[in-house]
This record gives sequence, structure tokens and C-alpha cells, in this order.
Amino acid sequence: GLTGLEAWGEQYLAGTRGGTLSAIAPDGSVYSEIASRPSAPALNVYTTLDRNLQAIVQGAIEDAYRFAQPTWAPTANGAAVIVMDVNTGEIMAMASYPNYDPNILYPRNGNPLLTDTYINGLLNDTRKPFFNRATSSAQPPGSIFKMITMATGLGSGLFTPESEYTCTGVWEELGRRLDWKEGGHGTLTFVQGLTGSCDPWFYHVGYATGQQDPNLIPTYARGFGLGKPTGIELDEEAGLVPDPAWLQQTRGETWTLDDSVNIAIGQGDMLTTPIQMVTAAAAIANGGTLYQPHLVGSIGISRDEPTVTFGPVPTGTLPINTDQLRAIQEGMRGVTSIIDLGTAENRLGSMQIATAGKTGTAQVSLPGAQPIAWFVGYVPYDSPELAIIVMVENGGQGSTVASPIFRRIVERWYDLRVFHYPDDWADPDLYEFVKDIGE
Repeated sequence: GLTGLEAWGEQYLAGTRGGTLSAIAPDGSVYSEIASRPSAPALNVYTTLDRNLQAIVQGAIEDAYRFAQPTWAPTANGAAVIVMDVNTGEIMAMASYPNYDPNILYPRNGNPLLTDTYINGLLNDTRKPFFNRATSSAQPPGSIFKMITMATGLGSGLFTPESEYTCTGVWEELGRRLDWKEGGHGTLTFVQGLTGSCDPWFYHVGYATGQQDPNLIPTYARGFGLGKPTGIELDEEAGLVPDPAWLQQTRGETWTLDDSVNIAIGQGDMLTTPIQMVTAAAAIANGGTLYQPHLVGSIGISRDEPTVTFGPVPTGTLPINTDQLRAIQEGMRGVTSIIDLGTAENRLGSMQIATAGKTGTAQVSLPGAQPIAWFVGYVPYDSPELAIIVMVENGGQGSTVASPIFRRIVERWYDLRVFHYPDDWADPDLYEFVKDIGE
């Protein structure tokens, strides 16, 4: 009960001791009763988690690491997945990997694993199994941040959804930078630029909006809930939305257009957490309302007779209009559906349910480390219910590593045909494994 949800709920879980303060006469008799307080029973905290969905999420991560991780990123440190109800902010599933069995920490349960060697092994594990990556892993978001950069470009008045940019594979408005796709994407509208995650398109947006006002992208990022705690009942990191004032105060440096270009693709000093990004994606899905994510549904002696009930808590509205939001949604839909352009279409295009999302591959500064793999999306596209984020630390490409985990969760939850994990990052025995469990 020292950390996590138990720490938040201690005031309810502990109950209240009762007592009476009395004045006692010299002969030991009660002279008078000064004050009294009745005892109160401990209450139960009922979460918003769905047990079945939680098992699906944990299984999807564990299967990926067990059968595929050695081939796609042997250096991957860990992962996080969050599933949120887009219309309420309820967290329906949350998992951080690697995890541990909390029973090992209870000395009276007779667990044979409860040894100093085993506990010290967990404490010294460089992958940090006690670290909740879902709320506390602040990482560069990479290209999933392009949703917010697009919102900035549209809101600035400099661009429309139909604005076009010709990507040759090399961007040279400020120095020389390459697109992730060799040879470039050709001529794309702004919506198509998001679908294809065209780096030069978004360098161009960062350059243009940075010239107009270097605070534009940071301001829109905060409007999507970044740079501050979400308010969830767990410990969390605030992340970082850098801006000219921050750079001057912390480093004594002057903001340049290079900084605007870097954050436009979610790099530079920008740091976000999975819980922040899934909250932003949920707002995109539901029409623009930011909800405070929450894990507690009610508190009481029983679920049927709660003492306290927690409902949706709107915390803001996205700083874009309906047409601009629709353009972002359209671009995200294309990510999973448009052949030869959508960055996750080859992984998600054959699904039996319409989805929308954004891939991200965030470079890190550690020598030899793989990028952070991200995928954030929502489902179903036409009538959104769930927003889901997958983050794999040092896992590699978001489209290759994170989006298949998203797919596994969606297909199992909606009772669809479940496809095996991609054979280009799975060992040969995976096909037998899939066959054995009826997939």
C-alpha cells in the first residue's frame, strides 16, 4: 500500500479507528466523556479495469516478448499498453512490462519464490520491473506527435487539409534533412502527409509555424494535454513540452528554427508518456473532449451500494475546429487502410474492423540503442469506443513492432479472427504456437 493505487486509496482502504476520550476521577470512575468518534469499516476500491481485457493486453505483450522480441529488438527494455474508453476517460486495461507477481512481497503467503536472491534480482533488474512505464516512462513521441503538429499547422491558418507539398526525399529549407522513405513520397496533401508520416512535410510545417510564432507548436501541445500530469490516480511524470522560455531558463540558449523543426516530428527535447498520448488520441476520437483518465469507478462496502462514484471528468477541449479535427481523423484512418501510403496498412489493413491510428519511431540519444516504437489508435473508426496505445522502449519501428500488438488486442477483444504475429519478427516455432491455441 505504499505506492500505486493502494497509496491513492489508503484513506478509504484503511478504515477509521473509533474511540472515546474521557475524564477519569481519582477513584477510577468516568468523570465525563469529552469526545468520541465511531469506528468506520474499511471500504473497497472498485476499479474501471475490465478483467478480460486486462488479460488480453498482458497476453499480447508477453506473447510478443516470448516469441518475437529476440528477432525484432534484443535490446528492448520494456513496454506499456493502455486501453481507454474514449467517451469517459475510464482506463479499461493498463499493463507495464516486465511485470512481477506482487504476492512475492507478502512474507506470510508461503511463496517459495520469496527469497532474498529473487527479490534482489527484481530490484537490480536493469529493465526495472517495478517501474510503471504506462504513466512514468517519459519518452520522445516521434511521429505520433505529428497529429498535434498537423493541428498546429491547420490552426495557424498557414495550411488547409488540401494544402500540397512535394517531397523529394530531401528537405532543404533549413540545412539538409532526409525523409524516412528513400526517394521521398512525391506530392501529398496535408492529410496524406499525416497518413504517410512524411518527414519533410512536417519539417516544412515546423519551419513555417516557427517563423510565424515559435510558441505555436508548444501551445497546441499543451492544448492536447501534454507537459503536465493527467490527474490519474497513479504516480506519473509530467513529460516536457519545450519552448523558447524553457530553453533560455534551463540552458541559457536562444530558441531557433531548428528547435521548431525538431519538435514538429516529436524529437528534440519533447517528452511524453503513454497515458498522455492515449488521452490525446481519445479526444481526437470522441470529437474533441479531453477527459481525465481514471482507474477508480467507485468506493464502498459493495459495488452495488457505492459510497462514492466517479464519473467522467472533462478537462478541456482540443484547440481545433470540427473540420480540422475531421482532417486529422481522416489522416489517421489512412494510416491503417491506404495501400502503399499508410505506414501501418501492411499490418492492420486486413483487419475485420475499421481502425485509425498513428505510428511513431522515436530516435534516442543512447549509442547503439534502438528507437522507441509507438502506435496509438482508436477503434471502431466510425463509432469510436476504445483508444489504445502501445509503447516499446528501444523496440525499433513503430509500424513493425507496436502496431501488431495493437492488432492482437483489438482482434481478441472484439472476438475477431486473430492473426499470428508477423513472421518477419517471429521465430519459426510461432506458427506451431498459433496453431496450438486455435488461432
